[in-house]
Amino acid sequence: MQLGNLLNLKSRTKFRLRLEVTIVAFSLLAFQVLLEKPSLLELLITLLALLWIAAGAREMKTRHEPFTRIQKRAVFTLDAFIFAVLLGALLIAVIETRTPLVWIAFGLFAVFLLTVLFIDYKQLYRSGNSA
Repeated sequence: MQLGNLLNLKSRTKFRLRLEVTIVAFSLLAFQVLLEKPSLLELLITLLALLWIAAGAREMKTRHEPFTRIQKRAVFTLDAFIFAVLLGALLIAVIETRTPLVWIAFGLFAVFLLTVLFIDYKQLYRSGNSA
C-alpha cells in the first residue's frame, strides 16, 4: 500500500472510515498504555496517529450515506468488543491493586463506557442514517 492511498480519506466509504478511526484510536490507547519511557519516535507516532484520527473523524462527518443493517451490526459489535477489552483490562488492574480508589475509578469508567455504548446504539439504530 502506498502512503498516498493511506492518507486519501475521500475515497473511502463512511463504514470503512468508521472502522479505521475506531481501530486506530483503540490501538493508540493500547500503545500509550504500554509505553514505559516515551521516546521522540514514539511521541511522533502518537502525534501522527492523533492527526489521522482527527482527519478521519472530520471526513466522516461530511458523509451522509446510511449504514446497511450488516454494517450497523459490525460497527456496534466492534465498539462493544473494544469496550469489553478496556473494562477487562481495567478489572485486572483493579484486582491487582485492591485499593478503594481504583474500584471507584473502575465503576465510573464502566458507567461511562456503558453510556457511550448506549449513545452509539441510539445513533446507529434509532436515528436512521446518522452514526
